[in-house]
Amino acid sequence: SSSPFGASGTTKRTASKASSLLLPRRTTALSTVSYLTHPDEARMSMWVRACATEEVEGDDVIAVVIDGKSYAIYQSDDREFYASDGTCTHGRAPLCDGLVMDGVIECPKHNGRFDYRTGKALGAPVTEDLRKYQTKVDGAGVYIHLDE
Repeated sequence: SSSPFGASGTTKRTASKASSLLLPRRTTALSTVSYLTHPDEARMSMWVRACATEEVEGDDVIAVVIDGKSYAIYQSDDREFYASDGTCTHGRAPLCDGLVMDGVIECPKHNGRFDYRTGKALGAPVTEDLRKYQTKVDGAGVYIHLDE
């Protein structure tokens, strides 16, 4: 099959994916954050519950806000979870509004693309990689590892 992305950086959208893009994306704001560290430990490095596994469909992305910072949580077709900063490194657009396909997130603003599994910028106009975060699933929750 051919690539879903055209040579000029435009996206070839399938009918089913295109119709889902017309709906507003869901952002989960966490007012009570679940930490997998002892509460008395310094917040130097910790696992934070970002969302429930059922909130992210396969080959899709949602936004979560933790302590005022936006993160993007992805689920690949093989049910692996990934996390990155929530905004594009080029145009600062929210990545949760972008198209996810075959391990790639496409920014909705200028069609810049990143490999969400590695954070690697895949070509103009984006040149700076996304910051990514380790993830793990514990029960029905997706946790991301934050360093501060």
